[in-house]
Amino acid sequence: MATYTPTSNLNTVRYTSATAITNGQVVVIGGKVFIASMGIAAGASGLLYCAGNASFPKGTTATTIAVGDALYWSTADTVATNSTVGTTLIGQAWEAAGTAAGTIEARIIH
Repeated sequence: MATYTPTSNLNTVRYTSATAITNGQVVVIGGKVFIASMGIAAGASGLLYCAGNASFPKGTTATTIAVGDALYWSTADTVATNSTVGTTLIGQAWEAAGTAAGTIEARIIH
């Protein structure tokens, strides 16, 4: 689950989901990370955030992350990480985070 900080309506795309999606759920489509702006029922359409800043849960096993480091989404672990193995690029770290940090702010980049 991610917490998005909206900046404008220009940062959304309409998406029709085959499965139910919860508000704040990270959705990977075509190798890109999006965040649900609302709950979306299976077969219904709703808006996904596609740009801007968001707070993501962070894997505590990741090494220290510096501002500007590339961040990736692990669908298997449902966390942001700096590992490129089996993950999808989110964008850049917008803050530094140590190994014990539970969340990290990131700039979504497509």
